[in-house]
Parts: sequence; structure tokens; C-alpha cells
Amino acid sequence: MNNMIIPLLTVLASGITAAFVTHILNSRKEERLLVRQKLEDLHLAVHRYIIAISLNFMPFLQAMEGVIDYNQANNRLKRDRQRRITNHRTSNWHLLSGPRTRNDEDS
Repeated sequence: MNNMIIPLLTVLASGITAAFVTHILNSRKEERLLVRQKLEDLHLAVHRYIIAISLNFMPFLQAMEGVIDYNQANNRLKRDRQRRITNHRTSNWHLLSGPRTRNDEDS
């Protein structure tokens, strides 16, 4: 009887230990993937922000070089902002018209 209990307890204990270790390693893996995803999102957001800031003040570079004056640079900046707002509104206009139907595609 003792010959059967000890191997059975060994198998049971090793199974429990393996399940526990697997659970710990998987939870750490999920945490690492979550942190990696958040860091990638942060990197992309910072990259977009830097590009937006750089493009936003591009007219002032010409003003600093003396090619144009600051009033012209400011007017260009306002015009570019207005153009971006208008383009954004018109590019998403199709979203307001609702889903397309088969009859819309035929015409």
C-alpha cells in the first residue's frame, strides 16, 4: 500500500506545483504584454505630438530666418489650422450619411 501512495502523492504534488508555476508565469507574461502595449501607445502618441508641434510652428522658422515677417507666419498658421479643421470635417462627412445599402452602390 505504501508503495502506491508515495508515487501517487509525488505525481499529485508535481501537478499542483506545475499548475501554480504556469499560472504565475502566464500572469507575468500578460502583465508584460499589457505594459508593452501601453508603452507602444505612449510612443506613438509622443511621436504624433512632436510631429504636430513641429508642423505647427514651421511658418515661424521662416520668420526667424527673415524670409517672412511674424504676422505672415501667424496668418499662415491660422490658415493651415482652418484648412485642417475643414479637411477633417469633410473627410468624415460620409460617416454622417449612415450605412450604405445595395441600392446606393448601384447608382
